[in-house]
Amino acid sequence: VIDLKSARNDPTGTRAALARKGAAAAFDALLKADEEWRALIPGVDTLRGRAKLKGKPTPEQLEELTVVKAELQELEARLAAAEAERDRLLDFVPNLPHLSTPDGGEDDFVVLREVGTIPQIAAPKEHTELGRFDMERAARLSGSRFGYTMGAAALLQLAVFQMAISKLAGKGFTPVLPPVLVREEAMYGTGFLPTDAANLYKLEADELYLTGTSEVFNVSSFGAEWHLSPELGGWCGGGFVGLFGLTCGAMPVGYCALRGLPSADSANHAACFNGAILATSRRSAFSACHRS
Repeated sequence: VIDLKSARNDPTGTRAALARKGAAAAFDALLKADEEWRALIPGVDTLRGRAKLKGKPTPEQLEELTVVKAELQELEARLAAAEAERDRLLDFVPNLPHLSTPDGGEDDFVVLREVGTIPQIAAPKEHTELGRFDMERAARLSGSRFGYTMGAAALLQLAVFQMAISKLAGKGFTPVLPPVLVREEAMYGTGFLPTDAANLYKLEADELYLTGTSEVFNVSSFGAEWHLSPELGGWCGGGFVGLFGLTCGAMPVGYCALRGLPSADSANHAACFNGAILATSRRSAFSACHRS
């Protein structure tokens, strides 16, 4: 969530930054709603002041007070509606991109480093051709793009998971088996709602969401502690919290929750990439955390 106060102070710079993420129109709508909300506040404050009478009111004052309270009730309803609309639009505005982030798509990505030598293979094969994957059987049960990982391929996948677990456990990470169903606030807190609502699985009766990445429970697990826990040092403390997630039928994931000044965060961000195994994930079944 962006800082509205900073956005008001520098709307041009904020809009230019958000335009890099295709969110200029969403920001304009937010600013308009924010202006409408702020425009109502002076009127509400004035009527609230007029509604406070000192001493025993006269009949004329009581008659005027009845009119003032009716006007106040109407204006407060408009203020609440304007605030709700502003907050709704705020959820659709992404965070500002870092200045070092390149614009564009995959062709504009910047390679930070390469590890090892990329092999030259004359006729490379898909991984489904190398291992034992039953795509047809899975498609009958789950639809396209699903598959059974079987035999040696399944053992290899589990061995890779175990290698990652052993590597990170040796660095002081603690294995955790987390829940994979979370409440709505966890999805909002990690940016998956409201923009990705159409791509999420939800249990309507229980008001729970199936997490599509271990980022959700890893980040949310510390959400209420960063302001309160002296162990974590608060928002201005040094260091970082590293989080590691292992997923069902997917790949290991590394997360770092950074805090402190931007310069310190940059150094910690680099440390995360140098020390953790990072990959994409699906339903999370394993995580580990380490507090530095």
